Amino acid sequence: MTTRYLGIDVGPSTGLVWGHKGDNDKPAIDGIVQCHASTVEFQVRSLMRLFPKDEWFIQGEKFVAGRGAGGKGKDAEVARFVLNMVEAYFAHTPGCTWHARPAAMMKPWLTTNRLKAVQFPLGPKFKDARDALGHMLFTAVRDGGCKDPLY
Repeated sequence: MTTRYLGIDVGPSTGLVWGHKGDNDKPAIDGIVQCHASTVEFQVRSLMRLFPKDEWFIQGEKFVAGRGAGGKGKDAEVARFVLNMVEAYFAHTPGCTWHARPAAMMKPWLTTNRLKAVQFPLGPKFKDARDALGHMLFTAVRDGGCKDPLY
């Protein structure tokens, strides 16, 4: 059994990044997806079927409603729907530990140097995938026993 990590950045465009404990006990990226919200459930179920016996630490962006961009309106409704769907799915999936954390907890930690350390292959247009990577790395280090990629 392998310990794996999954980061999810919810919204109309949703990012998913998964990995495992790699060399020197640091997180290693196995896959990256940036997809439409309507395909997230399919993506997650397919991923879980690939590794049915593994232990998973999953972190998704805890959506905080507010007055800022994305805090109200159709996009905010989609983000809440996706978050509720993945939370419900992982709450009933054996071997999965779910954490919902605000982006403000992860984003200051996800520095350019950390992105370089894990050799994130995508540019700035893939911001949802980049933020999902931040969630994956954060849960791998904080909850899953991985070392910080910078050290």
